[in-house]
Amino acid sequence: MKDIKIVVCLVLFSVLCTHISATTWRVPSQCPHIQAGIDSASAGDTVLVADGTYIGLGNRDIDFGGKAILVTSENGSVVTIIDCQADSLNPHRGFYFHSGEDSNSIVRGFTIKHGHVWQSLNDGGGAIYCKNSSPTIESNVFTEHYAHTGGAVYCEYADPIIRNNTIMNDTASWYGGAIFCINCSPTIIGNTITHNTAGTEGGGIYLHNADCYIDSNTISENTATYWDGGGIYCWYYSDAIIINNTITLNTAGQFGGGIYCDWYSHPNIENNIISQNTSILQGGGIHLSESSPTIKNNMIVNNTGQHGGGIYCEWMSSPDITDNLITDNTASWGGGIYCYSQCSPTMDGNTFTNNITTGVGGNGAGIYCYTNCFPTVINCIIWGDSALPGAGEIYQDGSSNITITYSDVEGGWAGVGNIDADPLFVLGPLGNYYLSQIAAGQAQQSPCVDSGNPSSLIPDGTTRTDQAPDATPVDMGYHYPIVTGIFEEDNENIHSGIQYLNQNYPNPFNLNTTIEYSVISPTKINLSIYDICGKLVKRLVNKTMPAGQHEVIWDGCDNQGHKVSSGVYFYQLGAGDYAETRRMIFIR
Repeated sequence: MKDIKIVVCLVLFSVLCTHISATTWRVPSQCPHIQAGIDSASAGDTVLVADGTYIGLGNRDIDFGGKAILVTSENGSVVTIIDCQADSLNPHRGFYFHSGEDSNSIVRGFTIKHGHVWQSLNDGGGAIYCKNSSPTIESNVFTEHYAHTGGAVYCEYADPIIRNNTIMNDTASWYGGAIFCINCSPTIIGNTITHNTAGTEGGGIYLHNADCYIDSNTISENTATYWDGGGIYCWYYSDAIIINNTITLNTAGQFGGGIYCDWYSHPNIENNIISQNTSILQGGGIHLSESSPTIKNNMIVNNTGQHGGGIYCEWMSSPDITDNLITDNTASWGGGIYCYSQCSPTMDGNTFTNNITTGVGGNGAGIYCYTNCFPTVINCIIWGDSALPGAGEIYQDGSSNITITYSDVEGGWAGVGNIDADPLFVLGPLGNYYLSQIAAGQAQQSPCVDSGNPSSLIPDGTTRTDQAPDATPVDMGYHYPIVTGIFEEDNENIHSGIQYLNQNYPNPFNLNTTIEYSVISPTKINLSIYDICGKLVKRLVNKTMPAGQHEVIWDGCDNQGHKVSSGVYFYQLGAGDYAETRRMIFIR
């Protein structure tokens, strides 16, 4: 009987253990500070922090101690603040991860501010420090931090998930105004990274031997004060994936206003808006040196640099530059792209137009080649770039040789399949540079339609309807993606009193873009802006409108008056149960 009792007790204890639920530790009602809550918690528990501002011992330099727990605010970052109250004489940061934490160690929903770290060259992170650990850091606000490297977040031998945070007004005296990554592969997704400053390199994000996944972020108005990479700096074998981001209004003291790549870094730069960035010297949009990335399906527009307004390519770089719109960039030489010293880029399916050169001679407003450069250009349109009178779209010096085939070059260029004819750009859902096509209802067919290399494949996302790669060649120039999204566009002209909603231009939108619509009889109209997820941003019109033509300008703010970030939005005109929707790219 004694043995039987023991067995029964062990079984009962096992059953009880499997039914013990995770515990929630409340701060400050149960635990006096955040660290006390973490010290009390076990794997799977939650430390729930009430509204308030948390300061002092136990509420800074917070250490998970390797625990797989959730530390979260009760009501979000606006009302839950960790104030590190640090300065150069009293250094502190927010959280300190160094004990092998993984993605199940989560920090969520805080504003963390006023961290200050001034230690060794390889230390930093005013808000978050990760070494040999990979926590999840999400839905926080990091602001007004100072560190030697990584003004807000420092990652070394760590692969954290950094998701849906706002990182702003942080400073690194050296590298990585917002985020510094070395020997690691973090996931950086859905963040707003803005108004951060690095003293030398990487105003927004600095990568050193880091294969980061950087997706769907807004990286804007960051500064690399003295050197390179206003938005993103990639160095020393950093093969990052940089996709679906808006990289805008960043500034570099020397090279790479938007993105800088150097020392055998080969990132994949795809589907980004790279706009209105500035470098004092080279590469307003992108700068490449000893780096051969894939640059594909980007809009590289309105960037400025002394050499290479859109792209600067030098020193043994052989990038694959495919299907980009490179327009409205400005430089002294090489408004679209400047190629220098033993570089051999491959450029396929790009449109270079409206780029400007201001230097003496004004040559090469589209493409400029100097000192042993050997680019290959195929299926491109190089037209309407603004050089000085008598200067050409393309310049090459005596040591360089550019090979161009199956392209439309204003002023002409020798090569198989090349033409010199107006490409007949027309307006379309995403911009000004679609090709006129009789099949799409336009009066004339662009000479660039079906005029690319017969062996080239039809690119993904083309708007053409005759997508038989074995039968027809590709079009010359940039191929806009098919307009898809959460809203289905309706092309009916008359319904419920609405005559039409224009696809308005310029697109990308700016703060001066007018949205036009027409009403054929007095009708209750709802005209609203939505974000990419379908969430209402701002209601512009919600009243009965008389018959006639109407227009309204969106101020770039939401219903609460807050400025929205650059990105993809929808505007929708509704009457009764009917709505017309158009997609826009908005650039602040």
